[in-house]
Amino acid sequence: TNVPNTAYSNVTAITGGYEHTIALKNSGVLAWGNNTYGQTSVPNAVSSGVTNIAAGMYHSLALTGGSLVAWGYNSFGQCNFPTSTGNSNISAIAAGYYHSLVLKNGGVFAFGWNGYSQCTIPTTATSGITAIAGGYAHSAALKAGAVLAWGYNGYGQCTIPASANSGVS
Repeated sequence: TNVPNTAYSNVTAITGGYEHTIALKNSGVLAWGNNTYGQTSVPNAVSSGVTNIAAGMYHSLALTGGSLVAWGYNSFGQCNFPTSTGNSNISAIAAGYYHSLVLKNGGVFAFGWNGYSQCTIPTTATSGITAIAGGYAHSAALKAGAVLAWGYNGYGQCTIPASANSGVS
């Protein structure tokens, strides 16, 4: 896929999904690549006011005004932030394969495919979290300078090395 001409300047963030890319430009979202599941069909709600973006396998996320906007493939609910949690006061977002993560009030919330417990939040990740990340079938967070990880560990991706237990920023 060719990068659209509009993405050649003033892009402040960029992220890639499996076969698509999204970028943040002038507080709005640009997207290109495979659109089989609507992952590059940018909703009007993210044309301005966006502060963060993330891309999963076939889904895209944007943070605007402290609320999550998600679009694309949603067969596992990875675009459906739990309404019981309230879609406000979100400070960060991340996407994995078929799951999504948000950081809200210092705690991690995850939703979507949970085949390896990547959406089952450990109690250590319910407060004091400052950063989040999503992998194929695992999730990670940063708490008090230490890395936390949960979910699939078949390749050691959730086995935290001693050097990541403190001083990580």
